[in-house]
Amino acid sequence: MSSVAPLLRIPVGVIVERRQVNSPWADVIWRPVAVLGGLPDAAPWTALTIDGKTATFYAGAAEIELYRSEADNYRRNLASATPAIVAEHHVEQVFTKRTRDRADPEALARHGPRFRDDNER
Repeated sequence: MSSVAPLLRIPVGVIVERRQVNSPWADVIWRPVAVLGGLPDAAPWTALTIDGKTATFYAGAAEIELYRSEADNYRRNLASATPAIVAEHHVEQVFTKRTRDRADPEALARHGPRFRDDNER
């Protein structure tokens, strides 16, 4: 989570859909389909509609946190054809320029030719 406190917190209710699928790996899929402004009086996991192979439920309460640094992204999201809610707040990483280690001039210096001593073998 971010170390910066959100500017605003908005309580919302989340609606999810359960749909039966023909798949060897899963019997049903769950997906969020709506967000309610505010919190309804319904208990979490209250069935809203059951229609053949699909059902919708009030999944429960959640909270949307708005951050000042994300204002431009919120504006773009609302202007898009299908605005969406993001699951997590993106934490902007502060750029820190690295400092290089100083080079050792002796390690990089050219050494003269090495002559072999007669005692060396």
